[in-house]
This record gives sequence, structure tokens and C-alpha cells, in this order.
Amino acid sequence: CERVAFRQREAEKKKIAKSENQRDKKAEEMVKQQKDREEMLGNLAVGLKCLLRSNIFDICDKANKHKKMSLRDRQQLDEAYDCYKSLHGNSYCQEVYERTIKECTVIDGLDNITD
Repeated sequence: CERVAFRQREAEKKKIAKSENQRDKKAEEMVKQQKDREEMLGNLAVGLKCLLRSNIFDICDKANKHKKMSLRDRQQLDEAYDCYKSLHGNSYCQEVYERTIKECTVIDGLDNITD
């Protein structure tokens, strides 16, 4: 009778240990998935920042060449810069943006100013 009770307790301990081991493995997998998601989001933010910076420089270069920009280009520039800034973009892009805004006239009614 004592042996049966002992075996039952040992079986229960093994069952609990197995359950805890499975829980630990699931927790480890969830932590790994979270780290993978964070890395992916970080990479997406870096890629987005590069695209925004390129777009900002393209608009600024064109505007600075002509000393004017269309209203549409100004709106796109402002949106791109706001997003870039929210991603903690660098100060060089800020300097280019601010210089362009200061030195270039916005021409209403033009969709695009050709190169």
C-alpha cells in the first residue's frame, strides 16, 4: 500500500516536472519570438528612415536648384521630415530641411517643378 502511494507521488512529481518543463520551453520560445519581432521592427525603422532621408534630400535638392517648390512638394517634404524626425533622424537632414524651407518659395498650383 505504501509502495503504491509512493509510486503515485513519484508519478505525480514527474507529471508536474514535465508540465513545468513544457511551460518553460513555451516561455523561452515566446521570449525568442519577442526578440525577433523587436529586431525586425528595428530593421524596418532603419530602412524607413533611409527611404525618408532619400526622399527629403531629393525634394530639397530639386527645390534648392530652382529656389522654389510646388505646394505638393512642400507637403510631401513636411510629411517625410515629420516621420523622419519621429524616428530620431540625424541633424544633417534637419539642417537641409530648414535651409530649404527658408530659402525656397512655395509656388501654389504647380503639381511638380521639373528638373
